[in-house]
Parts: sequence; C-alpha cells; structure tokens
Amino acid sequence: MSDALYVEWAGVEWGLLPSRAVHLPREGALIIADWHLGKGDTLRRAGVALPSGSSANDFQRLDVLLQRTQARQLVILGDLLHGSVAADAAWLREFTRWREKHWKLAVRVAKGNHDRAVGTLGPWLDECAETLPLGPACCRHAIDIELDEWQLAGHVHPCIRVSAPGLKERVALFWIHRHTFTLPAFGSLTGGFEITPALGDRLIAALPDCAIALPNIPARSLRRSGR
Repeated sequence: MSDALYVEWAGVEWGLLPSRAVHLPREGALIIADWHLGKGDTLRRAGVALPSGSSANDFQRLDVLLQRTQARQLVILGDLLHGSVAADAAWLREFTRWREKHWKLAVRVAKGNHDRAVGTLGPWLDECAETLPLGPACCRHAIDIELDEWQLAGHVHPCIRVSAPGLKERVALFWIHRHTFTLPAFGSLTGGFEITPALGDRLIAALPDCAIALPNIPARSLRRSGR
C-alpha cells in the first residue's frame, strides 16, 4: 500500500495507515483503537447540536481499510463503545448491517473503560477480554507500565501540535515508546491528548492521506495538556 508507512517493532513489520489504523500482515490483522461508537447519540441526547453521519463515515473508512488489507481479523484496542446502548440507536442498526456484511471477519475486542455495555454486542463479537494476544504483542486498552512486555494499546488518543509554514494544528499520532505502541483514536468524534514524548520515541503522524514519521523532539519543547 503506497500510503502506508511500514515500521519494525517487536521483531515484525507493521503497516501504519493514514486512517489511524495498523495492519499486521503476517497475522492478517487490522487494528484500531477507541472507536467510541454511539458518542454522537450520547452528545445529542445531552443537548449538543451535532449533525448525524459520523458513524456512517467511520464504517465507510473501515470498509476501505478491510478491502485494501484483506484482513481476516479486526482487533479493537478498547472503547469500541462510548457508553450505554439504546436499542433504537441508528449506529446500532448500522453496526448490525456492517457485521452481517462482514460475517467472515473475526472481531476481537480488548475491553476498555467505556465498554461497560459491550456485552450488548456479544453475538457480533468473536472475542472480548481484558487482554488479547496478537503476534509478539499483548493487546490491551491501556498500557500497564509495570509489565516488561510488548504492549499494543489505545486509550491515550495521542497527538502533537505541529507548526510549520502553512500548517498549525494538532495531529493524531502513532506513538512507539520502547516496548509500547499506542494507536491514535479511530472514531471521528474523538479528541486527542497532547503527549510529551521521551528522547528515542518514534512518532508517526496519521495525516488524512499518508502516515509520516516525525523527527524526535526534546520533551522540554512540548506542552502537555488534558483531553
């Protein structure tokens, strides 16, 4: 794939895609994190004026990725859901139709802190657990800093503020720190958390059309803020 950036981590090659997903060819796996399905419905019920369509856009993005990678399994690194699941939610109908279309695809979920209602989707999921094995790595929602093992996770929604001629914005990141690999959030309505990388970390910007490795930046030049 011409717009993928391939990096070696944990002794294998991973394809970093501009749609904020990772492809692990040798396992036939497409990996995403922090989809937060239903967030739009939750915000609208709370009175936030928000147009519909974000879920449909996410399903379309995912379909393109599955077609391009020919993945046999979809691994979701937690927060598949944003909150409770209303039986009449439009996104739930979309998810059901999408799952029926991809019935051969194995869908595996590492449970996140927002996934309290994930049991509602039980019939559509092949595996749902706190941790999942994938090649050389352990997939989980949040990094456990006490563990000395290869960990693939989400939760942080890493991003960085970039300033350059004609460009000044926050950019979603793939963040590799020693034995940990954190993915950006996949969901269209999810925000980002400005990280403070350490020297030696690898930062890859997930731009709309490509994934680009960024030069390492000394931590003192970055500002840390909350989501």
